[in-house]
Amino acid sequence: MRFFKKFVILNVRFITILFLTIMKFFNRQEQIKQIKEICLLGQKRAQFTTIFGRRRIGKTRLILEATKKHKNVLYFFIAKKTSGFLLEDFTKELQQKLNLIIPSKINSFEDLIKFLFQFSQKQSLIVIFDEFQNFQYVDSSVFSLFQKYWDLNKEKSKISLFFIGSMHTLMKKIFFSSSEPLFGRAINKFQIKYISINWVIKILKNFKLYSPSNILHFYSIFGGVPKYLELIEEKNLKGKKLDKILEKLFFEQDAILAEEGKSILVEEFGKNYQNYFSVLEAIARGKTKRSEIVNITGILNNSLGIYLDELEKYYELIERRIPIFTNRHFSKLGSYNVSDNFFRFWFRYVSSQKATVESGNYKEALNFTLKDLTNLEGFVFEQLIKELLVEKNKNEKFLFNFTQIGSFWTRKNNQIDIVCANAKTKEIFFGECKLNSKRINLKLIQELKEKAKNVKWNLNNRKEYFGIFTLDKPIQKLKNFLKKEKIYYWNLENLY
Repeated sequence: MRFFKKFVILNVRFITILFLTIMKFFNRQEQIKQIKEICLLGQKRAQFTTIFGRRRIGKTRLILEATKKHKNVLYFFIAKKTSGFLLEDFTKELQQKLNLIIPSKINSFEDLIKFLFQFSQKQSLIVIFDEFQNFQYVDSSVFSLFQKYWDLNKEKSKISLFFIGSMHTLMKKIFFSSSEPLFGRAINKFQIKYISINWVIKILKNFKLYSPSNILHFYSIFGGVPKYLELIEEKNLKGKKLDKILEKLFFEQDAILAEEGKSILVEEFGKNYQNYFSVLEAIARGKTKRSEIVNITGILNNSLGIYLDELEKYYELIERRIPIFTNRHFSKLGSYNVSDNFFRFWFRYVSSQKATVESGNYKEALNFTLKDLTNLEGFVFEQLIKELLVEKNKNEKFLFNFTQIGSFWTRKNNQIDIVCANAKTKEIFFGECKLNSKRINLKLIQELKEKAKNVKWNLNNRKEYFGIFTLDKPIQKLKNFLKKEKIYYWNLENLY
């Protein structure tokens, strides 16, 4: 019996450790598998791989996890140091990892790159360059040197090169601009994106923070960026209330995330970041139409177009939303949204209250945020529901298999939160999102059905479904009412 108890305890510990190990890499198992396959291919033929994504998304941990069981793995972090200091760091890495006495002739980046390709002709080698775009500031000739030695040695070297970068614009320029030396050299490309909402939920459960309202709170604040969620554990905030977590991370003296948005984006935008920040803050605060952004920022309409275009297409920080079934090139009903949840939260509540915080009124800034957060969460709830519906659709668990999903609105603001459709079967779903189930009544349903008539898509030849999404669970009386009205119903918990 003692043995059985000990066995059970050990197994519980093992399962816990295993779960935390999996959690550590946040549903990146498919990407880890792909990187491992690239490393195996690299033992026969040279591989050139780019990995990019916003800061804190987990790029470095991903590549180190995927390569940890391989021999001859070199990791070079390109800090903004002088060439001499970097070469000294890199030489130490070579000596430690390859167990070699490195000749003093490595006095330049060309010496280093040449050595790597020569060594990999005899032994397979994995080389990781982290924050590779920083060579732009240290020594931009490195890009041409890599082009030269890659082109000369790719047929005879057994090297797996991984180039990691956080500066989205610079990485795109270095590898995907036709005027740059490394254009067209990448064999493999990974863009590391946010973890899914299902993994956010698993993390919250592990942190003893799970509840439908907390799912919405933390998804609205952090989105799917793993590092920000990890801070809850690192700062000993597991199981704490929302106000304590926000206070510790954003609204106390020297809070770790108080300057996060600025520290990431100033590097992207350069010295003239102020106007970009103004546009992002305006959109984050709900000024989503072009005319509204002009009014609040004071940026002239002609100039604003340039900022909006760059933020959407070049920096990929905002997205232009249009009603479903509308041609985006001709629609005048477009509105803008900050596409990263963390940046939306940071600009709306942290950047906008900078003066309040700097004057020492931390509590005032925190209280405003807590009071206003519901306004932000109304929009994020729609976003969250769409993401969960897409997952349901992949697994064929929705009412029908839809090929389009979006929102609908008109000039007269006849807005429908969720619209899903299948052009082949001519099925369409209209859904309304309400945080509080108490707001659902007959009038709401009648209005939804009336607004659906404004959607002209296959108007007289389609099968219609109607549904309601809420954060909380409804009372039985409401369930019975919706069933009678032939309205489908989901609360957040029965969507995942």
